[in-house]
Amino acid sequence: LTVTKVTRAKWTFMVYLNGANDLQPYGPLNFNQMEKTGSTQDVNIVVQWKQASCATCGSPDWTGVRRYLVRKDDNTSVVNSPIVESLPVTTDMGDWRTLQSFIAWCQRNYPADHYAVVIWNHGAGWRDTRAAGSKLGNFPRSVSLDDAAHTEIQTWDLPQALNVTPKIDMLI
Repeated sequence: LTVTKVTRAKWTFMVYLNGANDLQPYGPLNFNQMEKTGSTQDVNIVVQWKQASCATCGSPDWTGVRRYLVRKDDNTSVVNSPIVESLPVTTDMGDWRTLQSFIAWCQRNYPADHYAVVIWNHGAGWRDTRAAGSKLGNFPRSVSLDDAAHTEIQTWDLPQALNVTPKIDMLI
């Protein structure tokens, strides 16, 4: 697959859409909602989306990890945006290095004056996570639970994931 180069935009929104868990059924819905607006000359919307076969992942139409440039589309039942890259099915969306790699890839391929990163997935909030007790006693915090890999990005790893140049303007 070939990455489509674009001219410099005002914003690039990077959506790290981890559907490798019980949120999988909502991935297509939310992707189609992004397609209602789509990318423009001023705003790139780029998505890295994982779906998996696992005990909590339901029955997705496809499995693996795909990168998309979101295009405007009014069909709310089918994702029509182009896949610009496919990654190995073993890609771990619960690893901060995978998030950092996605951000760096977006900045190289979809340059902009400003960057926003959306981590679409569970956040552990106040609940214990898989890593309970590992660094913060009984109160660890995490995002991006990948049930296929049995991993999650710990809050204390986010500064490493976001250590990119240019800097991120917004983390959502």
